[in-house]
Order: sequence, then C-alpha cells, then structure tokens
Amino acid sequence: MIQSDVQAQQRRLGPWWLAVLAPLAVLGPSVALTFGLRDDYSILREVHEQPGQVLAFCAAQGRLVYGFLLEQSFAYIDSVDGLVYARLLGALLTGLAGASVARTLARCFHWNTLDAVGVGALLTLLPAPQVISSWAITWPHAFAGLLGVTAFALAERSLTREGRPWAFMLLAIAVLIAGTLTYQSNALLYLVPLAAGWIRAEPRRGWRWLSAHLGLVATALASSYVITVVLFRALGFTISDRVAIDWDVPGKLAWFMANPLPEAAALFVLRDSMSRTEPWYAVAQYVTAAAVLTALVTTAGVRDTLRRATGWIVILGAAYAVSFVAIERWAAYRTLWPLTGVILVAAWLGGRRWIVWWATGFGRRVFEHPSDRIWAGRLLTAVVLAAAASSASRNVRELIAKPQAQEWARMRDIAADFDPARGGRVFIVLPRPADTTAPVRHLDEFGSLSADCDWAALEMFKLALRTEHAATPNPAARLAWQSGYAIPAGTQVARVIAFRDDRRVSSEVSPPMEAPRRNTSQPGARPVFR
Repeated sequence: MIQSDVQAQQRRLGPWWLAVLAPLAVLGPSVALTFGLRDDYSILREVHEQPGQVLAFCAAQGRLVYGFLLEQSFAYIDSVDGLVYARLLGALLTGLAGASVARTLARCFHWNTLDAVGVGALLTLLPAPQVISSWAITWPHAFAGLLGVTAFALAERSLTREGRPWAFMLLAIAVLIAGTLTYQSNALLYLVPLAAGWIRAEPRRGWRWLSAHLGLVATALASSYVITVVLFRALGFTISDRVAIDWDVPGKLAWFMANPLPEAAALFVLRDSMSRTEPWYAVAQYVTAAAVLTALVTTAGVRDTLRRATGWIVILGAAYAVSFVAIERWAAYRTLWPLTGVILVAAWLGGRRWIVWWATGFGRRVFEHPSDRIWAGRLLTAVVLAAAASSASRNVRELIAKPQAQEWARMRDIAADFDPARGGRVFIVLPRPADTTAPVRHLDEFGSLSADCDWAALEMFKLALRTEHAATPNPAARLAWQSGYAIPAGTQVARVIAFRDDRRVSSEVSPPMEAPRRNTSQPGARPVFR
C-alpha cells in the first residue's frame, strides 16, 4: 500500500520535473564550455581583489540582495573555468521557476497537466532564460523570477482563504520584496500565472481579485524602494543615476510599442540589429497576436470580451512596469521575461482553442475516436516544445557560447606569449557591432563579443594573464594597454589582439593565427577551486 502511494506521488510529481530539466538538458551542453560574458570577467576580479565593491554597485541600483548573492557565489570561483557552475545554477533556477508556474496553473486554475507543463517548459526556453543561463552573473535573475512565482502562489492561497490568510499574505509580500531587491524586472514573473488565471476567469476571480494581486505587487515595489532608501542612508551607499523616473510618458510608450513589445510578441524568434531574421520575426508577431486575440475573445458577448481584454492589457503593462518607469531605454531580452511570459500564456490558450476548433471540425473526419484527437493534441504539443528547444539550443550555442569560448581561447593564446617580466604595450583592435559574423546580433546578448568594448577586453586580458602566469604575483604590472578601431600610425606595440573582421589574434613577430591553439569545444579541464 505504501509502495503504491509512493508510485502515485511520483506520477503526480513527474511531469513538473520536465520543466525543471528543460533548460539544463537543452542549454547545459553549450553553457558548459569555458567562457565568460562581459561583466563576468570584471566581477570575477573585483570580488577577489575589491570585496564589497560589487555589493555597493548593485545596492546603488536598488538590488542589494543581487549584490550579496554575487559576492557570496563568486567568492568560491577563482577562474573563468569555474563560471560554468554559476551558469548551470541559473539554468536550474530557471527550470524551477518554470516548474513552479506549471504547478501553480494546475493547482490554482485547474489546467490539465499537458497544458501546464507545456507552458512551464516553454517559459524556460524563451530568449530571456537563454541569456540568463548563459551569463554567469545573471543567475540571481532566475532566483528573482522563482521568488516572484512563489509569492503569487502564497498570495493566491491567502485570497482563496486556504490556511491562514493574513500569514500567507504577509509572507507573499516578504518573498516578493526579496525578489524585487534581487532583480526588479524578473520578480514580476508573479504576473504570469496571474494572466493565466484572469483569462480563464471564474466567477470568484473578477476585478476585486485582480486588484488585490496588483495591489500586492505595488506594495512590494513601494516597500522595496523605501527599504533601499533607508539602507542607502544607513550603510552610506550612493544612489545610482540609473535609479530615476522617466517622466516622458508619451515618448516611453512609443518606445515600448516599437521595441520591447514586438520583441516579446515574437516569442522565440530573435530580433536582429540588421533585420536578418525577417520575415520570420514579423510573422511570429502576427501569429502571436492572432493567438492572443483568440484567447481574449469570449462567447459570452462583447462586454465580457472587453472585460477580459482590458484586464489582460493591465497585466501586460504591469509586467514591464519597472522598466517602463525607469529612465533607461534598453530593451534587453533579460528584462523581458515577465512581459513575454504574459504573452506566452495568452498565445498558448489561443492556440489550444484553435486545436479544439480543428478537433471538432476537420479533425473529427480524420480522427474518428476521441482518444485519437487527444493523442494528436499531445503530438502537436511535443512538436512545439521540440521546435522551441531546438531554437534555444542553437541560439545559445552559435550566438553566445562558441563565439565567447573562441574569444577567451584567443585571449589566453596571446597572454601565454606575453612576458610579464619584460611587459610591453598591447593594442586591441576593437570589433565594431556591424563587423560581427554571427547570423544574429542583438545588443550585448546574442551574437556579440565581449571584447567589443575596451573595459571588458582589458578585464579579459588581465584574467588571461593570471591564468597563464599563475606563478607571477602580478603579471599585469608591466602591461601598457591601448585599444581602438585601428592602430594609430607610428604606434609601437609588442602585441596586437585583433577581433575585427576575421577575429584573428596576431603579433608583430609571428604570423596571424586562423584559430586559437586551444580546443574550445570542450569544458576546461583546469582545477576551479584552490
């Protein structure tokens, strides 16, 4: 009897772990390569050489927990090889966030297992999780998302009078504040299950229910801001210029409609700075819009349809509220996870409605038995998941992991040829954004190189020197560093690191190298912890 109960529990829990394993299985092989991504290099050095600086920098932007987590986790990583553990942690937390969403949809809103796990798994494979799982310093972003979903589950339990309502409500606020102090944008993953509950509205879940949840989110955001201000004064932190409100509402709204919203609506199709993903980028937006519209239209009449559409639009705006209010206008995918998630839920429900119409119409002629139509729906879901997994795997492998791993290997090659005792002047030829040979380029996330900005290239080279000359106390002591898009006439340099065009590394005393001398297709074999 006990064994049968255990087996039944495993069957109930089994499907949810598919969402947990999705990012690890799909993205894990790529993120296991040896590389870093921009800030990974600088923060790895600063945590060990300037303790507390990362905490102060993050706290200045209202992300105190984020800074604390980075300081604590990077303290155990002393080389670029060890960054893989932070990336895998990000993938694991992303999977847990997706599984939590799936579990919430099934438990709170009675979604069937197929739909709940499908949405949860797809949520972990969107472009935002792809970046989070590929960037070592962004693993707390996934943690913030997990806290946001957890806060919703606690709040929903309070609003439905399960257990002790006030205790669960206070706990929900506390968890959401913690998520907000970690990474404000992704804590709003709270709104993804909220959107699902609103679209599949029940009589008890009306405007009062929606207002209660939105009020809780507003309370958490306001409380985290107050806590931040108090801590600034108590701990002596200086507030960042980035913590400011953008009062140009019409301008910000126009920017939102032209940038973040289309990128989120395209779901799994990336935006390219040179429009090389067209026409699929535009087609994806149209298909998503049609699916969302199908989910919002009800058979109960125009009034009910307007009510559902209005509430969903409010949730959509709230999902990007932090970035909308902030003065910066930087539509990076890593800030779009909640916004894309709200759209994904509606698109999934609209797509399921298309399947029902097909099954009761043309599908009835093809599949006579109802069980056949059920299996057809499962097969279609599997095809969608496989397509999303293939796209996510390729994006991370070809646009992030391989280029960054090759770049790091080249840095180590030139660092190995550098004599710390003699020193010398090193000049890096910075690549322009338009010089990328990647099939897709989006800001500093997909298809970019870390060395296309001077400070990141310098941090990379310093770490490469420390790696290749571990016996030398300060191998960069005699380093003279210069950079630019071209070597000025008459400049005398000992080494040239050229990532522009052909991305070769060359020196004045040796011919150009077509490829790094190191094997970049496998994870590094050097010890991580000392």
